[in-house]
Amino acid sequence: MESRRLNYVPDKIPDPKKIPEGAEPVFQDVGESDHGIHYGLEERKEMTPEKRERYDWQMTKLTSMMNESGAWWQLHGGNTIDVVQIEKGGDYVGRHADIDVFVLRKDVEKLEEFFRAKGYGLFLKLWTEDRSRRVFRRVSAKDYRRGQGGLPHVLEIDERGRAKKDEDQLWKIQMDPIDIAEDGSMVDIFDEAGHLPKEWTEGRTVNFHGQEMHICHPARYLAYKIRSEERGYHDKDIDRLANLGVLTLQDVDDLEDVALTRLDKEQDEEKRAIVTRRLQRIRQIIQRNEQGA
Repeated sequence: MESRRLNYVPDKIPDPKKIPEGAEPVFQDVGESDHGIHYGLEERKEMTPEKRERYDWQMTKLTSMMNESGAWWQLHGGNTIDVVQIEKGGDYVGRHADIDVFVLRKDVEKLEEFFRAKGYGLFLKLWTEDRSRRVFRRVSAKDYRRGQGGLPHVLEIDERGRAKKDEDQLWKIQMDPIDIAEDGSMVDIFDEAGHLPKEWTEGRTVNFHGQEMHICHPARYLAYKIRSEERGYHDKDIDRLANLGVLTLQDVDDLEDVALTRLDKEQDEEKRAIVTRRLQRIRQIIQRNEQGA
């Protein structure tokens, strides 16, 4: 497959020779590179044999690189469902926009150097004011740690330090910096004053094609997922995870405490209704499976 560069936004292009490191121009994200591949769908797009082979390679390469970095990390997002299903003899849930990992905020500078040596750079994904376009901006480790209103990503770069899109390579990683408090609990990325249950920090290590892959606690992933807008594939992902036997009713109680504490502060009744419905559904699935065991 031919490698192609992402198109630059015309009014943002400075002279490449004058671009200091960490201040590359903004460019538009084009093609199947975001959750837009799922918008309006009740199910994730189907995983073809060719894409399954590429996902296997990408997930293995990411795991190898993260372990080589020596930094603390955990896989999260929909990829965690993939890994648990594959561990139990199943398959990928479908196609994903990118691969999601947690790292520690304090390790970002070290990871920037590590990824630069591997041919990757740090970027923030931003949106135009009218939300019609997604764009990425190359940033320093300092700005990456802060977020600056964008979603943090690691993208493959060319010899000039500019991002490129090559579907045959591991070209895009959503690497989310998090903090772990002195008591061992994760700081809630949606509520900096809140901490998540300490049991969620450890996660689990699984064997993925011969590599030691660290995945987040399933309730940690659901703490994000149950807040997602009402789209069909979100609910199907939640049902899949609830059916895999990796959640307990205590996990759901903890999840409810975290979710409702957030919502009490946000005072968003519409989101509260969505979250409450999803929590009830998760409990029903776990109870039904326990009774049928």
